[in-house]
Amino acid sequence: MATRVNKAAADDERASETQRDIERLRFAPQILARLGEELNPNPDQGVLELVRNAYDADAGRCVVELHNVTYPGGEIRIRDWGDGLGQRAVKDGWLVLGRSTKQPTRRTAGGRLQVGQKGLGRLAALRLGASAELRTWPRSSRAVTSRRQHAVSLHWDAFDAAQVVEDVPVEVITERVDATEPGTEIVIRDLRRAWTRPEVKRLARSLLLLADPFAAEDSFEVALVCAEFPDLENLVAGSYFDYSRYRIAAEIDNAGRASIHLVDDFLGLDEHAEHEAIVGSAPDSTKKPDELYQTVPARFELFAFLRSPEGLHGMGTAATLDGLRSWLDSFGGVHVYHRGLRVAPYGDPGFDWLDMNLLRARSPEMRPASNTAVGRVIVEDPSSLLIQKTDRSGFIEDERFLELREFGRDVLEWVGRRRNEIVHEQRARDRQQGPQRRKGAEEKLDTLVQELVEDLPPKEQNKARSVVAGFKKAAAEDAEELREDLLLYRTLATIGTTSAQIAHETFNPALTIIDLAQDATEIGEQELGEAFEGIRSPIAKIAELARRLRGYARLPRVLLAEPKRRVQVFSPEAAIVDTLAVFEVLFERHGVQIQTEHDAKDAQLRGPMALFDAILANLLINAVHALDEQSEHQREILVRDSVDGDALVLEVADTGHGIVEYGTDEIWHPGVTTTAEGTGLGLTIVRDSASQLGGDVSALAKGELGGAHFTVRLPLAS
Repeated sequence: MATRVNKAAADDERASETQRDIERLRFAPQILARLGEELNPNPDQGVLELVRNAYDADAGRCVVELHNVTYPGGEIRIRDWGDGLGQRAVKDGWLVLGRSTKQPTRRTAGGRLQVGQKGLGRLAALRLGASAELRTWPRSSRAVTSRRQHAVSLHWDAFDAAQVVEDVPVEVITERVDATEPGTEIVIRDLRRAWTRPEVKRLARSLLLLADPFAAEDSFEVALVCAEFPDLENLVAGSYFDYSRYRIAAEIDNAGRASIHLVDDFLGLDEHAEHEAIVGSAPDSTKKPDELYQTVPARFELFAFLRSPEGLHGMGTAATLDGLRSWLDSFGGVHVYHRGLRVAPYGDPGFDWLDMNLLRARSPEMRPASNTAVGRVIVEDPSSLLIQKTDRSGFIEDERFLELREFGRDVLEWVGRRRNEIVHEQRARDRQQGPQRRKGAEEKLDTLVQELVEDLPPKEQNKARSVVAGFKKAAAEDAEELREDLLLYRTLATIGTTSAQIAHETFNPALTIIDLAQDATEIGEQELGEAFEGIRSPIAKIAELARRLRGYARLPRVLLAEPKRRVQVFSPEAAIVDTLAVFEVLFERHGVQIQTEHDAKDAQLRGPMALFDAILANLLINAVHALDEQSEHQREILVRDSVDGDALVLEVADTGHGIVEYGTDEIWHPGVTTTAEGTGLGLTIVRDSASQLGGDVSALAKGELGGAHFTVRLPLAS
């Protein structure tokens, strides 16, 4: 060490005179991984960047081929028939990372506004394999028998072994080749890792959506060729716009004013609305009717559907309905098309950027959801006011983007509110006309009965009139019971939708608390050392409570899911397993042990799964309340399913004190409860749900575990 210090001192002494050395900023090869793999961790994003480059080159068609990608060593080939690259464009553009020669505010010769601006995206794709090869053929203005070809090969192991990136020479080979169509081909060889089916499916979906499959004219076609997954080559075979229930077309003009056109054939709506009626409609909006949207001009189109047989309007078969549902699952949501190409992740599964599902919770039948509607927001943006993030994960959320989002949410809210108004107006008219129609029907019935009984003997006349009077009385009693049920279920609907909204608002903060607790633990261990042990337990407790809160938030989200309300054939065993998993946090909180006995493994029920979930959920909640009233240590609930003839038998029993305050016939009535916090509605819901599924319920005051024992019998699907 002393020798090294002395040598350095001697060098400094010799360099005492002024000296200037010219150096250059250089980059270690690890920067390629930082800008490639780490900036775009999903492999499909890199491939999409190369397809975007084809769009910028005025290509009308681009083909992505995947060869043997399910194993390491596979190959990806991207070929387009665009303008190609000249020699200077290759040297000063394609090989220069982080700089783009594209002019974002100028149109190409084909009239397109270019979407690539940063010059980084292609690196993520090029580094998917051990090597990458570019071959490009520039477009010529005249007919040619031969064409210039520029070729570049990149071998990443050479870069990885170098001290700095600049040490690796890259050869650009230019030669004449037999005439071929202009364009560019990029081949990525010897893939570093295998691709999974979900990754290929995500790429297929992204490619299908990239060029706006909802547009009337296809100016840019993208095809996927993948022999290993032929079904994914054409993920969606057609469109189903003719089956839409209603359609929305809204716009923001250059001045920031909005307008909307709503067409709903089923409600008889064909309405236009202007800015003042739309702006500020969303529940949490702070905008006033005279405020303009401070964003780019845009167009918002949306088609809403029903996923039930009624959604086919009598024009399709069961296969058509399956196709519609598959199409909605693949394309559902509101997508953003910027300069002609889709911007992820808007409209991706789980990325509901306009909060359609949250708004729907307030009025499920009148508002669309991400799996019942297909929409797009079209933005040309010639001035490049919306800026995409470097990793292509959407736009930077500045004022212009947030105002665009506000516009979309205002449109959805205005449509939902207007459709609600029309339905309420129709119902009000029906209610007003109902007594009159009923009176007219009764008068016709009385007249008919009078005509029919006149020819009967007096004794038979009295008997007939008595039968009619009994019928009227029974009908009046049924109507009164229906009114009471309607009031009950309106109350439950309000509770359910309110719970869903609260759950939505609670779920994400709970996740944030869990993440922050983990960050606090890691930082505390690093910075405080042993002193951190004094606060480790409280932080862990915070995380545990947040996990519990997240579990509670999942309950209404799962139980109120729209697909469960459809009539379908389903496995009761699977429904039981799913419901018990959702309630796990409740059982843990109350110290309840669950026993399960599944003896109906192949059984199937037909009907809305939500009804079966409601039966089991309310019986479980009822059992937990019963166990909370006893102090014994044994806190168990038994859930058993079995088959008896042509019926499924569901049993729920507990170790509580049993049914002691009411008879087993009374407990099903609304309002009957033995707990201060109870609503008295749970067992009523169980009874009514079982009845709607064609079954019945019964109860034992003290069953095999010593507490209440409920039995539900439901007919099996034929």
